[in-house]
Amino acid sequence: MLLSPCLAQIQGIVVAEDGQHALPEAQVRIQGSSLATLSDDGGFFSLDDTRPFPFKLVAGAQGYYNRAITIADTGALENLIFELEAVDTTVIPDHPFNAPASCSGCHPNQFSEWLRSPMAQTGLNTWVFDLLSGDATEGGTGGFVYQRDSVHRLTHPNSDCSACHSPVHWLSDIENAGMGDFHNPNQAMREGVQCEVCHRALEIDESKLNWPGVFPASFRLLRGPQIIQFGLLGDADYADNSIMRPGYNPLMQDTLCASCHEDNNDHDGDGDFEDAGSVPHETTYSEYLRYRETADPESVQTCVGCHMPATNSAGFCSFSNVIRDPGTIRSHELRGTSPDYLENALTMTVETTAASVQNPQLSVAVNLTNDRTGHAVPTGIAIRNMLLLVEVRDSNGLLLNQTAGTVVDSVGGVGDSVGEVGDSVGGIGDSVGGSADAENGYYAGLPGQAFYKNLARGDGERVFYTEADRVLADNRIQPGETYRGVFAFEAGPSSDADGPLSVDVRLIYRRAFFDLIQAKGWVETGLGDPLPDIAPPHFGTLMERAQETTSFCDLKGLDVTPGIQIADINLLTAAWRQPLPYPFATGETTSVLDLAALVSCLPAPMEQQPAKSEAP
Repeated sequence: MLLSPCLAQIQGIVVAEDGQHALPEAQVRIQGSSLATLSDDGGFFSLDDTRPFPFKLVAGAQGYYNRAITIADTGALENLIFELEAVDTTVIPDHPFNAPASCSGCHPNQFSEWLRSPMAQTGLNTWVFDLLSGDATEGGTGGFVYQRDSVHRLTHPNSDCSACHSPVHWLSDIENAGMGDFHNPNQAMREGVQCEVCHRALEIDESKLNWPGVFPASFRLLRGPQIIQFGLLGDADYADNSIMRPGYNPLMQDTLCASCHEDNNDHDGDGDFEDAGSVPHETTYSEYLRYRETADPESVQTCVGCHMPATNSAGFCSFSNVIRDPGTIRSHELRGTSPDYLENALTMTVETTAASVQNPQLSVAVNLTNDRTGHAVPTGIAIRNMLLLVEVRDSNGLLLNQTAGTVVDSVGGVGDSVGEVGDSVGGIGDSVGGSADAENGYYAGLPGQAFYKNLARGDGERVFYTEADRVLADNRIQPGETYRGVFAFEAGPSSDADGPLSVDVRLIYRRAFFDLIQAKGWVETGLGDPLPDIAPPHFGTLMERAQETTSFCDLKGLDVTPGIQIADINLLTAAWRQPLPYPFATGETTSVLDLAALVSCLPAPMEQQPAKSEAP
């Protein structure tokens, strides 16, 4: 067989074992290393690197078992032929899955990580049960309960929650299994998203990405007697027909995640999640695809790259002597909304200026840039939300009055003292007014902005996603985008306008809408951790914060020196009756009132001390 010319140190071809066709996009990797390449359309590959002899080169392709070739010396670097055996893809719907514990003997670290992960606990998530049946927590019947309140409760009483949250349990009886009995769970419910849900996933029908979870119509899961476990490294060559044989599946780096992180609702209950009228609920994967289109190719990340960070482990199998390069083994804890992720999701900058030379008005401009995540912020289920809060206090601790900018709408939580809260843009507030009992986390009406996807039925209020027939508004910050909000404040009659001013800007993440949390009486997350959303001082997870102390006089300076000096007076008089200089480019001309305002900020002259008299 003639191979295409190649100048690389290692070259060859990957073909199917039947010899009838080449395998494009097969991965060829030096075992244990990060050195890998993909075959071209003709199955040819080249890799311009080696390891000390002998070493193994392993090839893998989607739907095939891995195969290794030992490279003993320089004479074995060229004209390599990998013949890969196809995996039997016959599906036996009732064939049992291997339990996660059976994986722990060979992969104890990965098993321990998974056991601590949210994935292992999804089948007994109390929030899911409270929203479906209302029976997991003491206050679970408060607020929305699908089986009591949904328009689909009679025709589809079990909904499709379990297709993601408890997939092995759901597959046991798709029509009737539902989420199961929370107070008497079976083993499949206890295991949540277990190992083989991912490691035996073969294909995703990308024309049906909006079907939730492991629906057989969209998610091809290999249930059967075949011995196969797919992985992303693609260089394992362990072959025991009674225990495990490895295969390579590139979908595991991102596309597989779409099965549970991209879905529409079934608005008309006809079992079709792609038909016209089905409302986008979770859109994390499509957000990720937009990120991939615009991100710097040199720094772009995959889902696995962020949410399964590299560990320092040199191996992942207790019975393998392969020593792996640092960073090639990844954590199986699969975190996403933990503080370390939330605190590194966005970049926030704050600019504080005086709105006017004459009047005691302050302008606070906030920029939020989504330059650190590969999806919208917030993302995930539609009850997730994020709150920007902006406040300015005088030296007595009194809040300055807001004169311009948006306020947090009802998503922030409406307290007993709140007035009318503006919501003039598609249900996401952007008008001025209102107040809130902020000491208890009710932030509606405060200066700031709520970020969320507003799912509605008709033109009415927010509804749970299963009930929605439209996306009324969505102001979440998409990858690469920047939100800019400008807020103005002025001193009230009782404020100390001449003293120092404290500016405090906070960005807070909430796992659910505040009214839903209050209605359900939730004090823990669905996985049993303390709920930050009900805990002072932030009533949510603090993502970003900027604090500074300034004053109106400090901000009125016309030059680079803070505060008002004679130089500022000179600049103003030099532009007498001309448009005001930077930063007050308002089009107005300077006047004696501007001069008076600057003069009033000049430092008081030092009092002269009387001269001492000489002793006679």
